[in-house]
Amino acid sequence: MKTSLVFTSDAALNPQEASVYVDVDGKIVKADAVGPAAFPESGGTTANVVRGAGGISIDFEQLTPGQRIFVAVGYNSTWWISDDLTVPSGQMQMNPIKLDTLQKRIKR
Repeated sequence: MKTSLVFTSDAALNPQEASVYVDVDGKIVKADAVGPAAFPESGGTTANVVRGAGGISIDFEQLTPGQRIFVAVGYNSTWWISDDLTVPSGQMQMNPIKLDTLQKRIKR
């Protein structure tokens, strides 16, 4: 799974100089810090921080349904935190629907 970090338009952030911390189920699985780490890395799920002109993205491996993820970023004494993301399961609940209702929902 890959996810991109989206900051507000007024966030003054250099992706190359920011410290990035990835938390999965209450453990910092990746501490990609510039300078001393504010939080120690505990390992576990593999998460790779990718920095580029477009910002910061995270590549995850070995995630399982139900795991809860968040990312924290620190830069020049300012901190940001993502919303929590729960890894979805591969099952989708199916519910009855009338054909005309379905036709309205599907955009053609």
